[in-house]
Amino acid sequence: LTLFAMDTPGTQADGEAWRNAKVEVLKRISPIRTTDTIVGQYKGYLEDKGVPANSKTPTFAMMELKIDTPRWRSTRFFLRCGKALKNRLCDVIVKLRPSSLPSMAPNLIRFRVQPNPALGIRLVADAKERWMEIPVSSRGAVKGGAYATLLWEVIRGERGSFVRYDELQLAWEIFTPLLHALDKNPGLDIAQYKRGSHGPAAALPVLKSCLGIERLRAPVPRSKL
Repeated sequence: LTLFAMDTPGTQADGEAWRNAKVEVLKRISPIRTTDTIVGQYKGYLEDKGVPANSKTPTFAMMELKIDTPRWRSTRFFLRCGKALKNRLCDVIVKLRPSSLPSMAPNLIRFRVQPNPALGIRLVADAKERWMEIPVSSRGAVKGGAYATLLWEVIRGERGSFVRYDELQLAWEIFTPLLHALDKNPGLDIAQYKRGSHGPAAALPVLKSCLGIERLRAPVPRSKL
């Protein structure tokens, strides 16, 4: 979220400038309300070893965040994560400004981080939906995976890939009040969902209403424009 929403770092775009820009985003995130949060627990979680029989620990969460800056003040941000879902993926989906024709679905840009990094674009023209996927080249990447990359950054003295203390503290200051509010709510509705599904049914209408899609998929459909 911070990497996507941050302003362009200063003229000296070193690791410290990147971390400063991310911290500024966290400072402008408004308090998260429980009414803007959906939590769930996959069926069978209570049967897992070591889990209390009456545990209300969520294994899924989706929430709306607001960033109080001139650029993002009217933009809705949603964070969504969970365990035992159908796909294991990490991505960012951006909904572009709507067309002047109300019947046309919005165009989307999807930055897929994992698996298989790629840039996906959904274009809607003449009421037809077309997806295009552009794989992100790994040329020049450090072999050995993400940890090897981080170790190489340590050797180079590059700090931009690491979380600074004030960034971590601000993140906890954002989420801790929400966690306490959820714990103190005896009537908290923890939605159940099946292992291997797309998450609680209550979270799916948000995807449809905000992004115009029914579910999230790991691969982006390939098609010619």
